[in-house]
Amino acid sequence: MTAPFSGRILSPDKTARELAGRFVETGEPLLVIADTRTLVAKAWVLEKNLSRIFRTPGQFGQEAELMLYAFPRQRSAGKVTAISQFRQDNMGEFDEKFALSNKVGGEVPTELDPVTQREAPVESVYEITIVLEGTSLSPSARPYMSGRVRVDCGKSTLFQWGVESLMRFVSPEIWL
Repeated sequence: MTAPFSGRILSPDKTARELAGRFVETGEPLLVIADTRTLVAKAWVLEKNLSRIFRTPGQFGQEAELMLYAFPRQRSAGKVTAISQFRQDNMGEFDEKFALSNKVGGEVPTELDPVTQREAPVESVYEITIVLEGTSLSPSARPYMSGRVRVDCGKSTLFQWGVESLMRFVSPEIWL
């Protein structure tokens, strides 16, 4: 048996044991393999911070540095390559993004949605995609691990930063 690319097996060991000694149909999936040639990180950014990251709308390529909480001394370099089209309304289909909630130590303020009985972001957040460069990520890293990301937003003067912050504070909130 061969895979179309080298990578990391993500299927639980239980799956392989269940298949042992069985005949499988052609095309039936046996294992889930992660393609480790290109590693991608997803990060949530509060809407009010988007203007600092994307000073020119639609311009990507900002330098980013990722640190996983499980490996706090390791840093992985990458570049911002995309932003979600829509704001994130929940913590993922399986609550896989719950680690981002401030209720469990994350940075995104959340509250319980009385209709769905699930945590939801209080403020508007958008997901950015960061493509990691090289193989600087620990071999022990796993999908859905949480951490922090620092995005290089370019240089600005203290005056520019102060004016932007003041405008966000003074400006009325608008919903589109």
